[in-house]
Amino acid sequence: MPKLSYRTIENKFEYEIPKIKGSRFLTFLFPCEDKENAESLLEKIRKQHFSATHHCSAWRLWIQVHEDLFGNVLIDPKVSKANDDGEPTNTAWKPILNVLEWEKLLNVLAIVVRYFGWTLLWVWGLIQAYTQAAKDAVLNCNIIEKEILKEFELVHEYSQTSLVAHLMEKYDIKLISEICDEKTKKTLTINQWLISDFEKELFESSNGSLKIK
Repeated sequence: MPKLSYRTIENKFEYEIPKIKGSRFLTFLFPCEDKENAESLLEKIRKQHFSATHHCSAWRLWIQVHEDLFGNVLIDPKVSKANDDGEPTNTAWKPILNVLEWEKLLNVLAIVVRYFGWTLLWVWGLIQAYTQAAKDAVLNCNIIEKEILKEFELVHEYSQTSLVAHLMEKYDIKLISEICDEKTKKTLTINQWLISDFEKELFESSNGSLKIK
């Protein structure tokens, strides 16, 4: 069965390109899923590199799945944000964000720290430098495909255990937790692409007695 997934980075990654006219450019990439985490990571890098001249950043967070006018499935970030941090307008954040967009990376925070080398790079030089810093980091980090999952709850009778187990296997549903009492309550995850088909088959196979929450 087809599944929805997105490109992201596996873990934190740090990369430094060769100096450009004396300036150092260090790129930090983080897997990140929410604004609060992104802001916390950015503040951490600011403190670690407090003597740097600029801490420029861009992030693409919070995945949303929707369809265009032609019915094609689109996977985009709900939030994109970037900051030049004192560099001339659009010379830092835009190149960094462009690299993330070009590589179709989601739930990623990119920070490029610059230590000024006392030689001006001017606008075009800065754009090239920040593009190279972000691009080279992305090309060298470990990019993975990650499933877009939806968590839900299912309550069923003991007599329906076999039916539920069969559908869980068919739709590659993962069990997070289970409480057995008079009825069995399961917390599960399923690929978002499959949720509608699973709901339909679950309802029909149980003669309308089972629905997800």
